[in-house]
Amino acid sequence: MIALLVVRPGPLLDGLNALLYAMPDIRLVAQANDADAALDFCRRSPVELIILEVKPGHQELLARVANMKAVCSRGQVLALIHDEVDWQPAEASGADLIMMVGIRAAEIKVRLGELVRPLAEAS
Repeated sequence: MIALLVVRPGPLLDGLNALLYAMPDIRLVAQANDADAALDFCRRSPVELIILEVKPGHQELLARVANMKAVCSRGQVLALIHDEVDWQPAEASGADLIMMVGIRAAEIKVRLGELVRPLAEAS
């Protein structure tokens, strides 16, 4: 399974990379800098997991979730938000899972496993 991260460089990106590479169903972790690059990558590769970092006050990624899901028909989208204000827009975007940045890695691993397990079983 291919995972695509749209996350700014830093500790969050580093931690997600380490976490995803440790998951047995993930075979490739790619990165995109913005929604356009993410959509371009999705058109070329069968992405099944997309993780978006929604920065406070910058919900433009959420506006593109429907496009990403249309291009990646099996793609599941995790929206990582920094602020509770972004929770409702993330829900409205069609994201499959919404989590606050700063939760424990163990919880992220469990929730990601629940999200990708059905995809891995279907493959």
